[in-house]
Amino acid sequence: MNLKKSCLIVLLTMGVFTSGKMYSQVSVGDPSPPLGGILLDIKQGPSDANNTNSTKGVLFPRVFIADKNKLGIDVDTKALEYAGSQVYNTNDVLGKGMYTWDGEKWVRYVTAVTYKKTQDSEMISFKTTSKTNMYLLNKNDTEITALALPSWTATLDGNLYITTVLYAKLSTNASGTQLTDLGNTFFRIELKGSDNTVATFLAACTPINAKPSSAGVGTASTYARNNPAVAIAQGAAPVKKGVTYSIKVFATEAWAEPNTVTVGTFEWKSNYAFSTMKVDFISAPY
Repeated sequence: MNLKKSCLIVLLTMGVFTSGKMYSQVSVGDPSPPLGGILLDIKQGPSDANNTNSTKGVLFPRVFIADKNKLGIDVDTKALEYAGSQVYNTNDVLGKGMYTWDGEKWVRYVTAVTYKKTQDSEMISFKTTSKTNMYLLNKNDTEITALALPSWTATLDGNLYITTVLYAKLSTNASGTQLTDLGNTFFRIELKGSDNTVATFLAACTPINAKPSSAGVGTASTYARNNPAVAIAQGAAPVKKGVTYSIKVFATEAWAEPNTVTVGTFEWKSNYAFSTMKVDFISAPY
């Protein structure tokens, strides 16, 4: 072998042994270079438009882990050196599956976790009539403006829960010659959305002012107390994320003569009955 050939062989040999140091990143299965941040890129070919580069997977070594607190694949004195090692455990007692050695013990992969769905809840509005809020009713709708919710926008899909306690009372006492005075007061709670949806809740009560009775609370000129009658309404309506809603409360007197029934807040013996509306939101599970 002449000197020229010997030098060529030496140069080729040096190239082979130094190439591993020059290329610390490796592609397996396809000669295309790996991504810049990857040491080992296992693939069948270059990535396609769906970022797919293989139709096959990687099969990890199968190991029977007898004790999750012992390394097992080598002497335990090297436990810290093996931190990050991954194997597939075949021992059914511990639970088959992928495990990682954390330096002290084998930790099983949590491949699927079921979380309880989340729901948001919030009190949107709580309004009452004041001590001076009194609304005189007639045969047409009268809005109880003190209870109105002018605008609220849903941040999530869900439901609004609307609860109202509404008081009505005859505005005058009956005279000694009149029969019992009655009224039939209808309430309508209306929820409107900017998407043109409308939900309505109804309630009714009968204010009464009783005439004298021998079984009453005193002499024949004494009447049963004209306490307010109460109407309670509860309802729920679906709301959609991004839609703005308003709520209004209306009252109409159906039986009594116009201007004989009032709605709002009432006082007797320093006690007050406030008409109220409470609005709560509970989101759909997500």
